[in-house]
Amino acid sequence: MRFSRKVVHVRLPGHKLASSGSSGTCSLNTALKENAGLTRADLENVPHKWRSCHGNSYPLYQRSDIARAVNQKKATDPEFAASLQKADDKRTVAAAKQSLKDAEAALEAVRAKTERGGYLPALGGARVAKTIAKRAYCLDDGDLRGLSVEYGRGMMGNSSENYLPAELQPVAEAKVSQPQPARLG
Repeated sequence: MRFSRKVVHVRLPGHKLASSGSSGTCSLNTALKENAGLTRADLENVPHKWRSCHGNSYPLYQRSDIARAVNQKKATDPEFAASLQKADDKRTVAAAKQSLKDAEAALEAVRAKTERGGYLPALGGARVAKTIAKRAYCLDDGDLRGLSVEYGRGMMGNSSENYLPAELQPVAEAKVSQPQPARLG
């Protein structure tokens, strides 16, 4: 039987993701880097374990202990609390700007599609394959009878029937404007 350790992620306001479990540890340098304004002196009384890499010792902290130290310093040092709030506001503004930029790009893509006829092929454009013609214009085989067709080869070498969008548009409009008979059953 395989056992796995459940890791619970906790999002602290103004901080990066802190987690409890085996992956919820960080070194002194990481703790200082992730929590601007925190000093080595603030972490002196925080419980830690000593690790060594190639003979170089360093303290290893639990992220939850670091979060407690940050909250204690916020409670006692208003300047530190203000700097954390400023950094959090800066991240929030940057995320909002990126979100706005993404929304504007999506809006521009929709405008471009609308200006060129949406998902329909351009009326003056090249011929389209039968499958695309049927899907884009909601037509069936009976609607395509009588239109000029050009036979060719598809990408995989199979035969292809190609239709002009300028001829497909009026047929589709006529089909939509006709009353549809009621279907029984």
